[in-house]
Amino acid sequence: MANFNTEVNINPDRGLKADSKPRVLAATYGDGYEQRVAAGINNTPEVWNLTWKNRTSAEANKIIKFLEDQGGVTAFDWYPTGYDISSTATSAATKKLIDTSQYFTARYLNTTVTDSGGTTTTVTAIDSATQLSLAADIISSAEAYTLYPYKKYKCEKWSTQHNISGHQTITATFTKVFEP
Repeated sequence: MANFNTEVNINPDRGLKADSKPRVLAATYGDGYEQRVAAGINNTPEVWNLTWKNRTSAEANKIIKFLEDQGGVTAFDWYPTGYDISSTATSAATKKLIDTSQYFTARYLNTTVTDSGGTTTTVTAIDSATQLSLAADIISSAEAYTLYPYKKYKCEKWSTQHNISGHQTITATFTKVFEP
């Protein structure tokens, strides 16, 4: 599986924008009553509009090569810079990560957690704003951990603007995909 963060390792410009629009099925009745239900279990896609301004040709070509290699078809791992969490568990429970200093959201479901010894597991559920369920029992109380919120994305559209000599601006749209 390709990984944009490790293979390209060039952060987009600040001011990232993510659009999310949950897919909902709705039935509207004549008396104004409406019934809504999530359209499937993975009903909240994310679309990120990214820009790398005035990059050297070498950096621009590295980004473009990665996107060309995926061809808009193959999903790749990515997470936006600054979304990883490095903290310390505040208490312990079997197959849980409990940290009362955090506020976990659905964005961290199916992401990777690494303990202080380098052992890795996956987040299987968001139990509450301060507790995650894990696939393996790797976190103990007062243990440092890092949460890497990798998700799978595809990039079906990118563009290149040639600026001053030897510099380019790349824009790309990363769309979250739901696959194993």
